[in-house]
Amino acid sequence: MGARTLTIGVGPMTLPPSLNRPQMVTRASQVQLHLAECEQWAASRQDTVARVLAEHLSLLMPTARVVRHPWPRTTEMDQQVLLEVTQFDRTMGSEVVLVARWSLLGTAGQERTRRTARCGAPAGGP
Repeated sequence: MGARTLTIGVGPMTLPPSLNRPQMVTRASQVQLHLAECEQWAASRQDTVARVLAEHLSLLMPTARVVRHPWPRTTEMDQQVLLEVTQFDRTMGSEVVLVARWSLLGTAGQERTRRTARCGAPAGGP
């Protein structure tokens, strides 16, 4: 009999209330956000980030089975990735910034590692 496929769970994922909304957010300063009522996300930001993360993990680990939260209770996870997005907005300097804390949990739910990731890219327009 062959070896069991590694199963990786993605989620749950959390967003701060200031970002868990359909409007696009621009950071005017460290403490001030601007919500663009006429520029909105086509889908839930929380679902989209979790889906993209799961898709990328599937590409990086093609032999693993990657499932998104919530999964059936009967699904046994070998690893689980928890994600807390702390910033996902456009700065006034036209850079889009994503900052997230992530944790990797093992089979018994013990934390194996914890990191913070920051990704920035030029915004495509104003």
